[in-house]
Amino acid sequence: MFLQRKSLSNIALVSAFVCQIHMAEACDEDYIDEMGDIIQSQKRDPENPISRLPTAIPLAQAILETGNGKSSAARRRNNHFGLTQKGRTIAFATTGQGVNFYLNNLSANPAYDDFRAKLARGESRVNVLVDTLADDYAEDPRYAQKLKSVIKTCQLAQRFDG
Repeated sequence: MFLQRKSLSNIALVSAFVCQIHMAEACDEDYIDEMGDIIQSQKRDPENPISRLPTAIPLAQAILETGNGKSSAARRRNNHFGLTQKGRTIAFATTGQGVNFYLNNLSANPAYDDFRAKLARGESRVNVLVDTLADDYAEDPRYAQKLKSVIKTCQLAQRFDG
């Protein structure tokens, strides 16, 4: 039994190591810098609670949704958030327009009322905000965990919000 636990433990360590290598590849510095700047430039209205949204959150979403901007939706449609309407991927003239649409959706869509309320109350803990947003944003039950992993591995909160 001890050997079995040890071998399972080794498998878990190898698996964690492989995941870390994979996540490190997710940290495309050029994409992070470019998208981080675009997201920050679109969060300009201080009266809108979304202006308090940590940049790390939509940046992690863009990384996950597009594979660092490499998806066809990002390349051909400037859509970095998997935004759809009537089952079709929405196209934008520029990435900035796509980011603006995403932020406006968070600002106005009733599905994100709890998220906006937390921002309006001054909530700034990224993990709390990620959990709240992921509950309404994604179908994947592990979406919040994935976002947190990208934020941590790529040090997004420290780079853009800290």
